[in-house]
Amino acid sequence: MTTLAREVTLVQNPAVGGVFLWRFCVGYAAGANGRGPTAHALFLVLPILLHEETAAFAIGTQTASGLRAFREKFTSMKREDLLFAINDRARALRTLTAASLRVAVHARLLVIDRSAEVLPVSQVMPQQKWSGDVRKLVRAAEKLGFWMSQLSLYETAATLAVRF
Repeated sequence: MTTLAREVTLVQNPAVGGVFLWRFCVGYAAGANGRGPTAHALFLVLPILLHEETAAFAIGTQTASGLRAFREKFTSMKREDLLFAINDRARALRTLTAASLRVAVHARLLVIDRSAEVLPVSQVMPQQKWSGDVRKLVRAAEKLGFWMSQLSLYETAATLAVRF
């Protein structure tokens, strides 16, 4: 296995993805009075966080700014191409997202109710010694969840130029 393939495997694995989905749901619940996102919304998390440039925009946007300010960064930096690529990355990462959701449910981090609402079981972060980069991505997942909780699924799709 090449070094690049090994690095991709270390980052793009269902366990790490499960943590990102869990923290996304925690952020969503914080902004939606305990409600969780629909399962559809989860398929946007990994395409944003596992892409270096879009993750940097998420990390660099304040929580209070919202999803529209996150989108505006793409426009102001003349990088709309990155925004429009989220939809294609979401399609490419469907299998990883589904596997990550299974891991998070199996680890009892998330539950899915009958209406396809995904709820965090616990909101307490484990005492884990993650690298600084992983901590930033975990925090970005929470922000992304909070931002999406402030908009409808339709508004989120229009803002991020994606289709569900």
